[in-house]
Amino acid sequence: MKVLFDLFDLHYFDADALGKREYLTKCIEPSAVSLGRSRMDELIESSSLDLSDFSVSFCQRVFQSVGSLWFLLPTSTGGKYHGGPGSVSNCIGGNIVHTSAVVGRVGKVLNRYRELLNSTGPEFVNYREVLTVACLLHDIGKAGALGLEVYSSANHGEIGASIIDSCWSKGKFNDLLTSSSLGSGAGFSFFIEPLCFAIHEHMYMWRGINYLEIVRLRDLTPSVLISIMLCECDYFSF
Repeated sequence: MKVLFDLFDLHYFDADALGKREYLTKCIEPSAVSLGRSRMDELIESSSLDLSDFSVSFCQRVFQSVGSLWFLLPTSTGGKYHGGPGSVSNCIGGNIVHTSAVVGRVGKVLNRYRELLNSTGPEFVNYREVLTVACLLHDIGKAGALGLEVYSSANHGEIGASIIDSCWSKGKFNDLLTSSSLGSGAGFSFFIEPLCFAIHEHMYMWRGINYLEIVRLRDLTPSVLISIMLCECDYFSF
């Protein structure tokens, strides 16, 4: 029986939706989902991320709302991307592996924009926090709006933003935000709007020309900057 982070059999990537579902049902132990959820909790709570309690709580709330499939699927359901079928990102639990790799790029990407973001100013902490949360949640829509899709949804950015917005509203996080602060003691100056925008747009930002277009339309707002940085974390995570 397969366990989390084992590679799929190669034929899995060529199978149709029915074949993929049959494999997921028959060849993966049910405990793999629980293990996957635990691994995501560990990543979210990792001291190396330096997230506020507020952000940790919100990320956990979002992942609690996601169905079991997300924790089993490879990052590329056809095996064409993210290193191919032999990549650890395309193993059982590949979404978790990929998410961890994307989060791992936060420091390097922030460093590229340190002058623009004023790394010695108080808002830099906001950028670091929201970018880290965006990296954790960027592929939350991969299994579709209902969490039942075995193929990654082409519009998973839009789906992910919708899931996040729904969790935000249901959890009354707006009220909590006003009384919360970052680890530095600085209050949040922005959070949900740039977060949702970045996740909604991250697939469109893979082409450099789209950077210029979005800056022309919206200027270098926090939403645009976090969207660009999220795309770079995703792109350079391999």
